[in-house]
This record gives sequence, C-alpha cells and structure tokens, in this order.
Amino acid sequence: MPLDLLPALAAHVDALAAVDVDRLSVPALQELIAQGALLAGRIQGVVSGAVGELAVRGAGKVPAKEGGLCPLPAWLRETTKVSGVRAGQQARAAMALRELPAVGVAVLDVTTTEVVHAARRLTGGRPPRAE
Repeated sequence: MPLDLLPALAAHVDALAAVDVDRLSVPALQELIAQGALLAGRIQGVVSGAVGELAVRGAGKVPAKEGGLCPLPAWLRETTKVSGVRAGQQARAAMALRELPAVGVAVLDVTTTEVVHAARRLTGGRPPRAE
C-alpha cells in the first residue's frame, strides 16, 4: 500500500533536513536545489491529486475532528497549517487539475506552479470551483 511509504519518506526528508548546507560545495548545493525542487514538485503533485479526489468524494466537504462535516479548505487550513487563502487556492487548483486530466498527469513531471498556471490559461484564467 502506498501509505506504507510515508514513514520511510519522512525518514529520508528528516535526514535531508539534517544536512549542513554551509558545508556543501557549490556543485552539491546546485544538485540539492535542482533535485530537491523537482522532488518537492512531484510530491506536491501527488498531494494535489489526493486533495482533488477528496473534494470529489465529499462534494467539497470532509469529516471534521469534532464530528460532522466541514469545508475542504477549512480542513486543509487546519491540517496543513497554511492560511485560509492558501488552502482555498490549493483546493481550487486541485479541482482544476481534475478538470484537465492531461494537465493533471503532467503535474508529476513539472512543478505544480507551472501546471496551475497552464490550467488557468486553459480555463480562461480561473480554475473551476468545487461544488
């Protein structure tokens, strides 16, 4: 099961976070930046796909800790510790990617920002809202 990968991924991210960048050579810094950015983009793509799927399955609502349902952006804000604006943007971008399957697949190969900009261009500037 893919979720079994998360503890190992967390361990690798922790090890990477422990790297003393002050001691890295310029080529090593460049490699860390280049590879790290690509991997971060791919992980964000996977997360975005999960957000889009969650939005569809719950029609924009998810179970709340206290019981009942809450809007997906509110849950994202609390769970991922981002601003309400950022959580709303993330939910809308994930829904836009679901509306554009070819672009959604491309998110695994390029940065999320580039794909979201492409999605916005293809949808007239604004991604569709979750219903």
